[in-house]
Amino acid sequence: MVVPEAVARAADTGGFGAVREVHAPDGPVAGIGATVAGLLFCGLFLALFALLTDEPAAWYWFGLLAIALLARAVAREVPAGRRRDRPHFYVFAGGLVRDHRGETTAWAWNDVEYVERPSYQAGAQGSGGWSYTYLLRSYHGLVEIPLPRHFEGVATGIAAAALDRARAALNRGETVRFGPIEAGPDGLTVSGETLRWREIDSVGHGREYAGIYRRTPRRIWKRLPVATIPDVRALASLAGERARAST
Repeated sequence: MVVPEAVARAADTGGFGAVREVHAPDGPVAGIGATVAGLLFCGLFLALFALLTDEPAAWYWFGLLAIALLARAVAREVPAGRRRDRPHFYVFAGGLVRDHRGETTAWAWNDVEYVERPSYQAGAQGSGGWSYTYLLRSYHGLVEIPLPRHFEGVATGIAAAALDRARAALNRGETVRFGPIEAGPDGLTVSGETLRWREIDSVGHGREYAGIYRRTPRRIWKRLPVATIPDVRALASLAGERARAST
């Protein structure tokens, strides 16, 4: 994969290792060339037609055709400009580099959380659906970096780093916070209630909600929106490890 020099330099400075994924803006970039080409084509077409006929009605219809072709070219210009304005993301083994308008910014996996933020859009007559936004959020919530879509490599890299930190903290007898959930040496705590590791079956998560399940009988103990739980993948892995170790 081809990586710009500035991106490679930022990754080397951060010690990110090898590049794994490159995410460029979606769709073809049309640019100003589409508009110019549309104008030239319309002009050439009308000039050729003028040489072949003197019918006024025909001029009317072919004039409309020329306007339609030009409108199409201009319509393509707007999304093309938006694509050019979007950042490129480069996923490395140890972090993420964003290249936007000549400005390069790098984040190590240990410095950020991965936040999946679903929202339900209600439609007419009971219809509707979920939409999703994805964020990198620096610890302490000082900076949020929107991502154009879900990046599996980013989610996996951040989850692995968060899991390592959580393991180390619990081994020191400390607690780790995942949004409203605290993971401590004894178990998981939500709103002052604690479920001990030996009582936990698993933490499961979908795209909208995460659930903490009791072991016997297996049933849900707490159900929380995924959007409120950063690094939910790391939490699920940690809970599984601790629950198995406590049996």
